[in-house]
Amino acid sequence: MAVSLRFKTVTALAEDIFESLIAYDIRYIFVLNGHDGNIAPLEIAQRKVKQRYPKVVFAFLPAWWSVIGSRLGDGFFAEWNGLGHGGEGETSITMAVFPYLCDLGKAMRQMPVDSIRIGERVQIMWDIAKVSATGATGDPTWASAEKGSKMLDALVGLVTDSIRQLDETGWRYDLRQ
Repeated sequence: MAVSLRFKTVTALAEDIFESLIAYDIRYIFVLNGHDGNIAPLEIAQRKVKQRYPKVVFAFLPAWWSVIGSRLGDGFFAEWNGLGHGGEGETSITMAVFPYLCDLGKAMRQMPVDSIRIGERVQIMWDIAKVSATGATGDPTWASAEKGSKMLDALVGLVTDSIRQLDETGWRYDLRQ
């Protein structure tokens, strides 16, 4: 079972949250996204709010899961660089934070290798139900709480390093000014 929101609902919700922060004079907003389906609506919300409030600066990490592997090194993940919806990476993080929610005895490897991408750059807009019997992709059988803890540490490091760099520039994105 999954609860889904329409893109326009996510966009409107994000706009309201951003504008609530701005009402409290918050001008620097770091957006950390955790769901692939929210990338486009969150980007749209940021762009719309930025138009209304030009002095506000948004920093957006749209897909942490696609960059975290490089911080963990080659060989950290068994397959697919740990990716997947409920795959090795996500399951590892859940095991580290909420171990009682994970039963690896029910984990299934579901690797729709040829159904999601053409080469390295072109992505097909797919329906998860057509490529996965359970709504998951990847291989959660390789997951562990230890991997999840290391992933969380790497993610916190990535975010804090990014914010530190933003602070060093005064959150200016055009350094020519």
